[in-house]
Formats: sequence, structure tokens, C-alpha cells
Amino acid sequence: MGFVEAKDPMGGQIVSINLEGDGFIELIDGVLKTTQELDYETTTAHPFTITAQASDRSDGPGLTGSKSESIRVADIPNQTYTGRFFISIFNVADEKLGAKVDHRRYFNPHNKNLGKWKVKKKIKGGEDADMFTIKTRAKAEQQKNGDPVVEETEDYLDFITPPDFENPGDANKDNVYEVEIEYINTADGSPEVPIAVTQTNIQVPEGSTRTIELQAQPVLATEDTDGDGVVDILDNSPLVANADQTDEDGDGVGDVTDDFDHDGVWNPFDTCPDTPLGELVDLDGCLIYYLPPSNFSISKTEKCAGENSIGLTVKDTSVTYDVAVSGAVNTTDRFTGSSWSLDQLSAGVYTVCVTVEGVDPLEFERCFEVTITEPDPLVVSSFFSKSDQTVSFDLSGGTTYQITHNGKTTQTSSRKHTVALDKGINNISISTGIECQGLFENTYLNSYEVKYAPNPFKDELQLFIGGKDNLVEIGVYSSNGQLIDYQTVSLSFGMRSYTLETANYKQGVYIIKVKGQTLDQSIQVIKE
Repeated sequence: MGFVEAKDPMGGQIVSINLEGDGFIELIDGVLKTTQELDYETTTAHPFTITAQASDRSDGPGLTGSKSESIRVADIPNQTYTGRFFISIFNVADEKLGAKVDHRRYFNPHNKNLGKWKVKKKIKGGEDADMFTIKTRAKAEQQKNGDPVVEETEDYLDFITPPDFENPGDANKDNVYEVEIEYINTADGSPEVPIAVTQTNIQVPEGSTRTIELQAQPVLATEDTDGDGVVDILDNSPLVANADQTDEDGDGVGDVTDDFDHDGVWNPFDTCPDTPLGELVDLDGCLIYYLPPSNFSISKTEKCAGENSIGLTVKDTSVTYDVAVSGAVNTTDRFTGSSWSLDQLSAGVYTVCVTVEGVDPLEFERCFEVTITEPDPLVVSSFFSKSDQTVSFDLSGGTTYQITHNGKTTQTSSRKHTVALDKGINNISISTGIECQGLFENTYLNSYEVKYAPNPFKDELQLFIGGKDNLVEIGVYSSNGQLIDYQTVSLSFGMRSYTLETANYKQGVYIIKVKGQTLDQSIQVIKE
């Protein structure tokens, strides 16, 4: 592209030359080069700045200089075609069910693979251009003989906001939106002209954003794909022969590929040419019974063996439904209204097929597969820490756990949980909320403290007993574990001390155990 030189007017040596730009231009060994292909349709110019730095001199720092330039991209003409689309919105009778048809009925199956060609589409104009956007779904790049094959991406003309039949958003409020789409052959200087091979006058249900796939292909000015004597760029049906170019409705699409009733079946093959707008048809263009997938909602409830259930809800309550269930259970049923359920099920795989009374199942049937699993048993292991007065639990078998401690319940989804114990009796139960998984229950005693004095003692030992227990058992054991004294003591309210007479005890070490409803303490003392 060019060369870069820098000189220091003071005679210093140039130590560095750097380039800053938009990533399309690079500087290598003083030569400007492009890093990727430049496209005028994408960016008409690429600015950059070159900065040079000279070495330091004896009388001061080296000079720095910079210069900004721009690489202008030459425009190599691209062949283009402009298609003018008219999108009419029709009313959907039951908006909660949604429409029965979508953009796929306008797909042209005769469109050939584009091979190395790539056609870009963009919104060019039209009264309602600001209502639309073009969305792209790229196809996976394929390999052929080791070389990449670039295929056309799938571009769709979409509404930015779903249209509402009752509240037209088009310029003249007639529920017909007008937009112009420009098709561009991205191969610079290529003679092929991109042509649209879809209908341009289409009917779209309200509430739907997607209108049509923008199918196109590039053709030479002299090319006649269908061999009907009319070149493609002038042919109103370039992929299907129609030498007479008949266009009865004047929409620019030849009758051989037109679809007057917009049911997805072209006129020559449509044996029912007056299908009501928005209805689903068979291959001959004749009505078939249909309910949108949104009409049905299947659910399941998993509990215990024999206590599971499958539920079905419907939005259209004007018909009677037949339900056939097969799998772990085989049964049939019929219902009207908005819901149906099958209860008392065990684990297994169930197929639920729904048909409509009076409609051949070959014409309409919707099936669902439901897998019911039964939960694992609840498993709880615990560790009681006397030092910090807590119990730690390891939990498995559930997704959530309800832990009740002395009447207060908390819920956790963690598999580990620690409970800080109250003084005295602690009743703890753990469940998953599903009865058949089991219930863990245990009682933990966090004993009140027993203090004593003196130690060592002589003729008596004073015990100070915490808590509120009225009756307390006191056992005295020798160092070899022999019981030498036992007393049951009644403590009055507010009086928590007791004097243990020890005059008859021999010298030595003793273990004193104090037990009550909220007490369980052992102390070691010495008789002088």
C-alpha cells in the first residue's frame, strides 16, 4: 500500500515508528499493509496515525513527531436489486392460542444452493421501514476439497414490535406495512444480479415478529434458470417455468408460484383455492384440523410410589378431548373444560396422546412423553459438638429440607446444616416435605452447668446446680467406677444449691454425676 520514512531534522537517529488505527492497516518494516479485505459498502475510509521517536541528544530529549492520514476505499460496484414488500396483518381470533400459520408457508423449495455467492440484505426504504429489522441466522461453514465453501446466511425480515391488528402501526393505519429490501451481491465487480425468489405480497398473523425468509440468488443477465425463454432478472417466477408470465392478481409474482389464499400451497397444486386466511392445510391446500402447541401444557407431580400424577391444561375449551396414556400405565379418558389429570401413578415413562372428539387422529394428534421419578430416601448423619454446643447435619435425598428445632422451622437447600442448641432439651426433626422419603427425629441435651466448691474438699461439698429441674439425681463414684453414694434431691424454686455431706468419704478422687431433665454433668473432685 505504501512506505513510511521518518527523519530527525536535528540529525538524531529514529528509534521507533508506531501506527495506531482501526485494525485494518498495519505497519511492518516501514511498509503499510492491510490486515483484511477492505469493503466500500462497509467502511469508505480507514484513518490512522503514525508516530516517530528520535533518540535523545546530548542537549536534551529526542524529538517526537506524528502524522494522521486516511486510506480511502475505492468503490467497486456491486450488483443490487430492490424488492418492495407489502405485509398485510390479519386478525387472530383467539390471541391466547396464537396463530396456526407462520412465515414458513412462504418458503420457496426451488431455491438453489448459492455456492460461493453471498447476498446481503438491508432495509432501504418504504413507508414503514422503521418498523422492521433484518435478523440473520448463519449457516455452519462447510468444507469442500479442503477449501471453505461460503453459503448464504438465512436472513429474515422481522417486525421490531409484533403487530397488533386492533391497533395498526403502519403509516396509513390500514394494517398493510410497506418496506423496501435491497439485495446486494457482496462480490465486488461481479456481474451476477441478486434476485428475490419469494412472494412480496404476504399475509402475516398479528402477534408474530417473523414475516418471511428473504430467499435470493444471484444470476447473470442472460441466465434462464427455468428454461421458459424469460431471463431470470425479468421472470416473475424465475425458478418455475411460466413462459406466458401470467400474473392474475398483479402482485409481480407469476401465477405458477403465487398463492392467492396464502395457505402455503401454490395455485397450480391448490385443490381448495379459497382457504380462509390463517388456516392450516394439507399438501392439496385443503383444511385440516389444527390446534397450536400453545393450547396444551403438560405437567407432573412427583411424590411417592403410587402418589405421583400427570396434569394437562388446555386453552381451547370449546371441544372435547380424548386422552390415551401408555407406558407404565395404559388407559384412556375423555374430558371437557380446561384441565385433566391422572393420579396414583408410580415411577416410569408415560406417553400421553391427545386427540379431539370427531377428528381423525391421523389429521390431528398431539403426544407428550412424561418421565416420572420417585425420590431417594432421606439420609441424615449428625455430629454433636459439646464444646460449642451445636449439632451439624449431613443431608441427602431431597432438594430442600425442613428443619424443626424446638418448634421453630427453617428451610434450606444446602446438604450441610448446623443447629445451635438451646440450653436443656433440644428436639430436632428433619424432612423433605415428601412423606415417603422419611422423617429424621432426635433429641439432644445441652446440659445446664453444675458448679462446685471447694475442691479439694473435706467434710462437705457445695453444689450449685443450673437450670430449673425440681428433681435431680446425684451419684458419687470412686475412681474405679464403684457407686458409693446416691441421692435424689428436690430443689425448690429459686434455690439451686445443695450441700453434699462427705465426712464418711475416704481420701481420693471421686466422680460426681448430676442428672435431671435438663442436666447431665460429670465433675471430678478430690477428698483431702
